[in-house]
Amino acid sequence: MNAVIANWIDKLHKMLAVQIMNNRCVVISKIFTPAHTDMILIFNPATKTSLPTFFPKPDTWSVKVEVDGKQGDVSVSKTLFDSLAENNSIMVMYAIGFFSDDLNIKELSLV
Repeated sequence: MNAVIANWIDKLHKMLAVQIMNNRCVVISKIFTPAHTDMILIFNPATKTSLPTFFPKPDTWSVKVEVDGKQGDVSVSKTLFDSLAENNSIMVMYAIGFFSDDLNIKELSLV
């Protein structure tokens, strides 16, 4: 009986496990978002008013890539961002979501 359960658990694990894959991808676009400040209103029940709270956001650099017919965004360093151009072919480490079927990018590299 233990062998049956072990076999079933092994099949279930293989079905649900996320596989990390390596492949070449194409840079679709580069996105630079300059530093800015976000503001949200936080309700204060004591005064029954909403007070603004500010959150500074730093510069961000991201790249949209396509691999195996799926597209995804990933944040990158300024150095990597500056070294890439649209339609470049680069290496990507990624996984496909089991339920969502989304592209989850783990790492980009120029090699």
